[in-house]
Amino acid sequence: MNLRGVSFIRTDDGSTNTQIGFLAQEVLPHVPEVVFYNETEDLYSMDYASLTALLVEAVKEQQTLVSD
Repeated sequence: MNLRGVSFIRTDDGSTNTQIGFLAQEVLPHVPEVVFYNETEDLYSMDYASLTALLVEAVKEQQTLVSD
C-alpha cells in the first residue's frame, strides 16, 4: 500500500519520453534492497527485476485472502 506508481520523464539522460515506474526515494524506506544511490552523480536507481518477486508474493497473498 505504500508504493505509488507514477509517470515521469527522466532528466539525467536527455530523454523526452514519458516512463512509468516508482520513485526510488519513495521506495527506499519500504524496500531498500532494490534501491541504489550513486553519490558521485547524486542519482537514485532501482532494480525492478528484484521487485517482481515481492509483487508476485503480494498477489499470491491477496488471492488467498480473496479465496477465503
